[in-house]
Parts: sequence; structure tokens; C-alpha cells
Amino acid sequence: MSSDTSSIDDNAIILVKDTTSTVPSKHRYHTSEHEIRKKLRISSNKQLNRKDISDICNIEEVEYYFENDLRKVKPYYYEYRTFTKKRWIGRTILDVFTTEFRDRSPQYYVHKEHDDMARAIKRGSITVNNQTVSTDTILRNQDFITHKIHRHEPPVTAEKIKIICKNDDLIVINKPGSIPIHPSGRYLYNTVLHILRKEHQLDSLHTINRLDRLTSGITLIAINKQKARELEEQIRSRNVRKEYVCRVLGEFPTEEIICDQPIKCVSHKLGLNSVSSDGKPSTTVFNRVHYNGHTSVVRCKPITGRTHQIRVHLQYLGYPIANDPLYNHPSAWGASKGKGGFDQETTARVIDYFMREGLGDEEKTIVINSETGEETNLTNDKETVISETNNAGERNEDETSDTPVGDEGTHYLNEDYCEECANQKFDDPLPHQLCIWLHALKYEGDGWKYETELPEWAKTDFVGDRDISVDGASIG
Repeated sequence: MSSDTSSIDDNAIILVKDTTSTVPSKHRYHTSEHEIRKKLRISSNKQLNRKDISDICNIEEVEYYFENDLRKVKPYYYEYRTFTKKRWIGRTILDVFTTEFRDRSPQYYVHKEHDDMARAIKRGSITVNNQTVSTDTILRNQDFITHKIHRHEPPVTAEKIKIICKNDDLIVINKPGSIPIHPSGRYLYNTVLHILRKEHQLDSLHTINRLDRLTSGITLIAINKQKARELEEQIRSRNVRKEYVCRVLGEFPTEEIICDQPIKCVSHKLGLNSVSSDGKPSTTVFNRVHYNGHTSVVRCKPITGRTHQIRVHLQYLGYPIANDPLYNHPSAWGASKGKGGFDQETTARVIDYFMREGLGDEEKTIVINSETGEETNLTNDKETVISETNNAGERNEDETSDTPVGDEGTHYLNEDYCEECANQKFDDPLPHQLCIWLHALKYEGDGWKYETELPEWAKTDFVGDRDISVDGASIG
């Protein structure tokens, strides 16, 4: 169990199992910060020890079921807890929730039959300092806010998580596309770590390389801290050779291409990255495998490990991954699709587009360090431990962002509403929304190597690239 601590910044929201009930009161009672921190075991310098987080993931209670070739989770109740953010001070509780947590419909907060009274606030689902309050309650510095929700997780593929190797120290899997590795955004139980816990009774898991939800392939998970440190040190010192395969739009050149353009995160909230002169040094080696007249299959060897490195470098070269809903989105990027990089005006326009589409509005369970830009996940319980060196200078993962973008398929809602909470239910995602054509094919270190077979979309007889679209818009 890790004893490391993670700073909680101004954007942190802590997700915990609901264990208490609130009692309405006519008077505003301001629980002392000391008492709240004592109850939550949070020190005065706002540091949270992972081992002290409540047992938020009772894997025995989770109910998976399978429908339409998808894995689904039966909805359940959870509670978010946070202290007032600086930007919330002086605003009403209703204003904060209706403007900053737009993943919930206005009907969730506002009850038409009760003079614009917010239903969730009135019934005590949202509390301040453990007390039920009115919708016009003004938030003050260090107010403690809770939000008990009926949580609906988006469906993921029903494809089995194939175990390539398992011993006393390590488990290596071939991760299917659509399944996040660890809890983030809307996903908690529909994640690799909790599926492994449920189906293979594997606890105390330490993720080493963490692929994006839509990316498939080799994923290394240590079963003890010593193995985790060993592999993380190998990756940090660049003694691990990685090879990916992808399918890109157009005819990729036959000669080897080395892209060494620096990469910078241009929006932490969206997880959007771009080639930038003031970015971090980044190098990827590309070699074409074959071309079918429409798309090319390319082998990619990332020398560094920046977030979205392969996707960003391919976009810069003018050969974006053909079904990439982020870096090859036609409505966001326009005709150039980001080839050769883009200026500040284009960056602002793209960010605005994705924000208007709702990407980034989910209640995040991620902390982003404002100084380093690194991310730490707070939804790990006593038994499921995230890698201890997340904030190392050289990131351990090539394609992960842990932010709502990358979860581009989670916003497909139907017209059916949950009777329990009045939220819209998720539509079943279509097959093309379950993966991106990017696959971690091989990881190799000193004395070890793990490799998967080629995915179907990377083979020469694949014809599924003839009609590629995102949200109904052709990206071919």
C-alpha cells in the first residue's frame, strides 16, 4: 500500500462511498475545517494520503451485466466531496452546480413544481458542511460540499481482457479499446483495474504504462511495489523499447520518418496537446507497413513518452489516425486538420469547439498539478494503487491523458430518463466509437519482451476504413 501523498489543487473533487446521511437544519452550521479534515484525515497543507481514502470501491457490490456485446454496470449511489474552490466563493450553490457541472441536466437541479427550487439541493443530495441548505446559500472559503449522485457509467466493450503473462510480480494484458485502465471521469467500475479485481481476484495493482481508453494493446501492471519501481525506472531511463501500430489517413511515405517536434499541453482541462516550440522534447520514429489506396498502416516507435505523442506527431505530419475523434475531427480542425502545427488563434477556436461540445464538463476525479502539469488520480482505494511515480519528469505512458477528452464516446445520450435520478441514460455506443486505430504492439526491456498479435484493423484484408466518420461527419 502506497504511503505517498498527492497535492490537492483547486480543481480536485474526491469521490467516496456514501456512508452518512444528512439532517436538514433551519440554521447554517459551519463545521470547523479542523473537524472536517480530521474526519477525512486530510492534513492542513491539503495533502491526501492514498491509504487513508475511504473504501470507495467495494468490488463485491458491483454488478456487471452484458448486453448488445457491451459490458455494463448497474447504476449505484456515490458521493463526491470537495472544499469550495476559489472561483466559487461568493456564488450561490445553485449557480455553481448549474454552470460548472453541466454533465447533469438543468432538470436535475431545478424542480419546476417548487418555485425554481433545486431538487438535488432541497432533498439533501447536495449539502454544505454536512447540512441541507437552500438554493440561494452563498458559498464561503473552505465550505465543505458533498454531492450524492446516482452514478451511471458508460458501457464498454464486452471483449475479454486477454492475459498475456501472469506471475508473482507482474500481469501483462492485451487491453481492448473502450476500457479505461483506472478510474477517471465517468468511469469507476468499468475499468481494467476493477474488472481484473472482480474477475481474477487481483488486488494491489500498480499500473506501469497507462493507455488511453480508446487505445488497445500491451499494458503492464505490477502486483507489488518493488516490481513497479523496477519497471518505472527502466521506462524513465528509456531502457524500454516500445512499438505501436496505427492506421492513418492517406498514403504514408515509404521512407522512415523521424519526427522530433516538441509537444505541449495547450488545454489541461481538455487534455489537448500540440506541437509547440516551447513544448517538451519528443521523438517518434515511423515506418509504413502497407497502403491500400485509402489508408496506411504504420509502425510507430516512441522514443520519449509524452501524452498523445503518436497522435500529435501524426497530425503534425499530415497523416492523422484515420478514426481519431480528437486529432482528426473535421468540424474542429477544418481542412488542414492541424498539419504543420497551428497558431494561437486556431488553438483557441479548437478548444472553444470541444468545450461547446461538452468535453471537459464531467466531474473530474483527477488532480492536475498547476506547476508541473502532471496528473494524479484520487479514486484509488486501499487495494488498487496507482503507479507511485506519476509525477516523474519522463511520463511512463505514451498515450494517456486521464481527462474527459479521450473519452469522446461517452456523450451519446438517448431520450430515455432514469426513474431514480431523472438523468438521461447512455445510448449504446456504435462499434466505431469503441476504439481508435492505435495499438500498443510490443514492449521490450532487458531480458524481457511482451507482444500481441496484430489487431484486425491493421491487417491487409481490412476494409472497414472505407466509410470513416465522427458524429456523422466524414473524416476521410
